[in-house]
Amino acid sequence: MATTLSRLCPCLKCLWEKVCCCGRSPYKPDSSDSESVPDSPNRNREVGDPVYTAEWDFQARASNEISFTQGDQFKIIERSGNWWTAGKLDEYGQVTERGYVPYNYLVRGEIDYCCSYVPFWLGDEGIRLSSNCLVSMASQVAEGMCYLESRNYIHRDLAARNILVNEYGTCKVADFGLARLIDEVYISNAVKIPYKWTAPEAITHGRYSVKSDVWSFGILLFEIISYGQIPYSEMSTNLAVERVKTGYRMPPPENCPDIIYKLMLACWNDRPKERPSFKELSEQLVNFNQNEEGFA
Repeated sequence: MATTLSRLCPCLKCLWEKVCCCGRSPYKPDSSDSESVPDSPNRNREVGDPVYTAEWDFQARASNEISFTQGDQFKIIERSGNWWTAGKLDEYGQVTERGYVPYNYLVRGEIDYCCSYVPFWLGDEGIRLSSNCLVSMASQVAEGMCYLESRNYIHRDLAARNILVNEYGTCKVADFGLARLIDEVYISNAVKIPYKWTAPEAITHGRYSVKSDVWSFGILLFEIISYGQIPYSEMSTNLAVERVKTGYRMPPPENCPDIIYKLMLACWNDRPKERPSFKELSEQLVNFNQNEEGFA
């Protein structure tokens, strides 16, 4: 997340909470909530105050989140929708640091940490997910983007790296640092953009729209179906941009069904208005999963 929730404009803050299914804003501790330093190293914790050990690393992405490394001890201070306030404990069992952790990173009911930073096309112990799971993930992303489209927001950085996934395959669109509220088309002269994921009209003319997000979704779909292959992996960024301008499109990933590849090509249509909507993409992906037994 490129900025903290507290610094977001009200509309974007509400959007973030809606997409992440948050019931209300995360708890924001202040200095008055800090705990006193124990008088004695032998001071015991209060009875019934559960302590947990982080099984995986968690890297904070905003100033009011809290980072953990494997083995750190902590307790949950407040459960607030999908944002839980956690406190890191010192050797005496006292809270030394606190901040919120997205519930997306907490699995198996209460507090076991999932391998959140393992690419989401891998399941437990690195076993590849089934083809139906992959398509389901893609359809969930498309559904999340449907909401953005309905609210006239564009993401501008839709890629596999910006999708949060828990152990059960539930996907959330994340990182709204480049998101914008638009009427129809948004013009930007920014040069620091993810070129290999960005639509040609956005690269050459700075014209961003929902349809440029659809182009990016096609690249994300390629990433998912290929189990994380880097787009245009054999090309430099400049070469990939030039080749795309002249009509080049990536070939289908191994074992990719024609229907799924046709969706990618539809997303990569030169004419933005002829690209499918996210609603159409979501429906077609759901229909594919209902009618196919898998392709891997």
